[in-house]
Amino acid sequence: MTINSAYVLVFHGSRDVRAQRGSEELTKLVKTSLNSLLCVSQGNTGGTLLLSKPPLVEAADLELAEVSLTERIYQLGLIAIAEGIEKINIIPMLLATGVHVQVDIPTAVAEAQNQLGTKINLNICSHLGSYQGIVELVQQEYPSLPYQGKILLAHGSRLQTANQEVEKQAQKVGAVAAYSFISPSLETQVEKLMTEGKELITIVPYVLFEGKITEAITTQIQRLEQQFPNINFSIGKPLGANPNLAKLITNILQKV
Repeated sequence: MTINSAYVLVFHGSRDVRAQRGSEELTKLVKTSLNSLLCVSQGNTGGTLLLSKPPLVEAADLELAEVSLTERIYQLGLIAIAEGIEKINIIPMLLATGVHVQVDIPTAVAEAQNQLGTKINLNICSHLGSYQGIVELVQQEYPSLPYQGKILLAHGSRLQTANQEVEKQAQKVGAVAAYSFISPSLETQVEKLMTEGKELITIVPYVLFEGKITEAITTQIQRLEQQFPNINFSIGKPLGANPNLAKLITNILQKV
């Protein structure tokens, strides 16, 4: 990490104001955390450093934004060049290696790089879900109770490699994976845990922010409670715009 770098957090994008607010708040938290880290690290090298400007940390949306991701990165690139910044590190704020991570974001970044030329380097970092700290944050949403069933509920991708990644994350927290739009479904995994004798099942949404997806999950759990009255269900929270997630992202930025 250097002062001569800027950072762009690429979110999926949503029409839901809760998700929009979440991405804005998380970006602000990361910017504040990174600014504090830069001041401390530079201060340790000799005296106290007062940065004339905070680090350039901005959010961009892949979908449902006023401008395309290519245009947004291009605009931020022009700002960075004007400030003498030589590199922009771009972090896909996505939890699995789906089409967005493998195709859509690299395509948009390549187009923006072509427009900006050689005055600045656009570097795509690994997506958020690839970092170990994410598992630790997810684990916190499962209560430390014996004999409970755990489900990690993700969106699901048409790319099997992305789903396998979610399944590996689920295994790390002792859970089974379920998906909203592909198999195995939440109901299927609940039935599986019931056959194993689980009477308490905790479901954690594997998403960043609250929104329509978490609303749909709540509705589905209410239906499952009627279908399986002998099972006690609980639901964890999304990762959210919180200091712990901001700290993890800051630690990632520190190493790029």
